[in-house]
Amino acid sequence: MPQPRRTAELLRELADQQLVSVLNKTKWERLFEELNRENLPVDFRRKDINEAESSDDRWDGDIFHVFGGCEVIEWLDIRARLSVSRGKLLEPEIHDFTAELVAAAKRAKIPYSVTREGIRVWGT
Repeated sequence: MPQPRRTAELLRELADQQLVSVLNKTKWERLFEELNRENLPVDFRRKDINEAESSDDRWDGDIFHVFGGCEVIEWLDIRARLSVSRGKLLEPEIHDFTAELVAAAKRAKIPYSVTREGIRVWGT
């Protein structure tokens, strides 16, 4: 997550360029409440506006950690597919919570895109 000073600089730069976020802090909080209420075993990956690219291996299952500093989130991926091992000889069982994520995003009135792994929410 960005440093507070860098966050202020980024927000000033966005204002100077007259760029508007898709989600404001209230909408992020509404999404957070809906996802927290669902209590699904999902992972999160975010890209902040000050990062060049996000790495595929930076998934985080802690919803409280991911939503800090939401004003600089460019996008947030929510992985809805959970692989559960059934032993060495059987293929893992896949649990897909995409429908539940979509329902939570709709209840929160949040724009999203369905991805291969779940949904993507656009922030800034």
